[in-house]
Amino acid sequence: MKNGDLCGFALPKTVAPFKVQIVPKIESEEKKDFANKLYQAMQQENIGAILDDRENISMGAKIKDCKILGTPYLIVIGDKQQGEQIELEDIKTGEKNTYNIKELIEELKRI
Repeated sequence: MKNGDLCGFALPKTVAPFKVQIVPKIESEEKKDFANKLYQAMQQENIGAILDDRENISMGAKIKDCKILGTPYLIVIGDKQQGEQIELEDIKTGEKNTYNIKELIEELKRI
């Protein structure tokens, strides 16, 4: 970690109340709508997810909050997100993998 980076933690997947936190870019209706669609898909599959749709707080602050809460995985729906490709970040390892919605749901059910 670089100097000044906030160190968070990731709860073990078996005890974390939520498996994944979704952080959309609130200023973009398209990104908010996609994040809601993704969140609803996770709810239908009983995957514990948090949709951080708070306004008047930066994306960086939301990401830091995710790390403080101990949520094991993070999805950022921002400017880098293209189409329906979703990047899932493992908070503990920093590893990132890209999926479509169907693949993401299957991966989250597997882990």
